[in-house]
Amino acid sequence: IVEKAELILRGFSSQVNDSKKADALTTALLQSSTNASDFTQKSIFLPVFFYLINITSANEKTSIEQVIQSFAKSADVPTIKSFFDNKDDKFQQDFFQVVKLDLEERAMQDKNFLDFVWNFEDGASQNAMLVKLIDSSNHAFALIKLGAESYKTSDSKVIVEHLLTKALTLSSPERAVIYETVNKMECAKDKDLREKYINQLKSMVIGQDATSQEVAFNAYNEARNFLPHLIMLPFTVAIIDWLNNLDPVNINYKFALKIALLYWDEISDTHKDNLMTIIFDGVIAKTTLVDEINMAFDIIYSAQPRYNKYKPHFDITLSRAEGEQEPTIKEAITTGLQKLKPSQVKPKHPFWGKVDKV
Repeated sequence: IVEKAELILRGFSSQVNDSKKADALTTALLQSSTNASDFTQKSIFLPVFFYLINITSANEKTSIEQVIQSFAKSADVPTIKSFFDNKDDKFQQDFFQVVKLDLEERAMQDKNFLDFVWNFEDGASQNAMLVKLIDSSNHAFALIKLGAESYKTSDSKVIVEHLLTKALTLSSPERAVIYETVNKMECAKDKDLREKYINQLKSMVIGQDATSQEVAFNAYNEARNFLPHLIMLPFTVAIIDWLNNLDPVNINYKFALKIALLYWDEISDTHKDNLMTIIFDGVIAKTTLVDEINMAFDIIYSAQPRYNKYKPHFDITLSRAEGEQEPTIKEAITTGLQKLKPSQVKPKHPFWGKVDKV
């Protein structure tokens, strides 16, 4: 009977203006709906209510709205999806507009609802949902959805702006996934947002702990694929200048040093020499920890510094090895120097010959 009523109302509801008879039908259907055992059974009545709502009086209209809202607020995803799937596209879109706000509210708390609602939304509404999620405690939902959409949105600038603002409220490890998404979106290809991003990374390096520096290093290493020279160079120089004023530089600054070396080919000779001073003279020549010596050589190896250009730093390091009494430290220094030895050197080279003898 209900299904037959649905067919009739679908075709003729716009022509009906007898609210008394509509109220009588509504009252009977509301009672039957109340007696239905579950939301699957109750959903049978929803299309009829959908058509009756514009015919009935105010009191019955309120009752219908409460029934529809109860379904949208309380039924599970499979039940709601099954209901929609059994209807044609036009009804799905029309009915979704009725329950849109309630389903969107549930989507903020349940990823399954987010997935269901997503396909009914236009680009602007999808963007609004992402912004709301990013600003909430369920920001991970937004990151997953962005990934599923290949990081394409109707307004990527707004999304990245909210992601960067959200990052400021999170711990360093939690920021990592935010920055991963920002990198995937190439910071919306926006100059101001890229400046904002690099400033956040800089603040995670200068004066911060090793965990923060590691997150910044990983984010920056990926961001180098799209960040312009005019942003990367000042960032690198700022890190070097900060390291240059530290004493001592130790293993806790491992990732800050690695960041500084990433842009080695582009920095000035003065800043290159500053880095050699920090690593050779400040770490290798002073530390009493083998791990720090190995770390320093591992980092500097990527730059492949040559003896003839950085002779004073190599000589200080060799002098440390020659005078060192601790065998493990002596071995670590000589092994590190040997890794920096060019594949071809002149026979009886005064420096490399001494290294081999140590």
